[in-house]
Amino acid sequence: MQEYRLIPSKAEYYRKYYIEHGDEIRQRSCDGSRQKLYGITPEQFSAMKERQNNLCFICGNPPQEGKSLGVDHNHTTGEIRVLLCVGCNWLAGRMESLGWDKLRAYLESYIIPEQHFTDLRVVKEKNEESKAEARREARFIHN
Repeated sequence: MQEYRLIPSKAEYYRKYYIEHGDEIRQRSCDGSRQKLYGITPEQFSAMKERQNNLCFICGNPPQEGKSLGVDHNHTTGEIRVLLCVGCNWLAGRMESLGWDKLRAYLESYIIPEQHFTDLRVVKEKNEESKAEARREARFIHN
């Protein structure tokens, strides 16, 4: 009978290596991507995080578990602005592409004047009075 040696495959070796060194690998990958995309060194990114206390510039929340703050930048000029959480970075990108004026016009079109609220209160009070009157009439009919 032939004897076989158990030699771990490359895939098995890399799987074990990644389990042991995954955080380090992910960090190097993120550092490399930031440097390539934005020209930011790991030291510059750390300094930005420190200046913002590792909090999103817009909402003031820390990054989600297992996530890092994203680099907000102007898509036209490439100028780096601040660090944002995933949600705020997405929102800032959408608003930059759609335009702030469109959002402002949309929101302002739904601002209801105070007079409208007053009118609604009067209608509500009249409805309450009508309901009370209907209940009184119903009791009178059933008695």
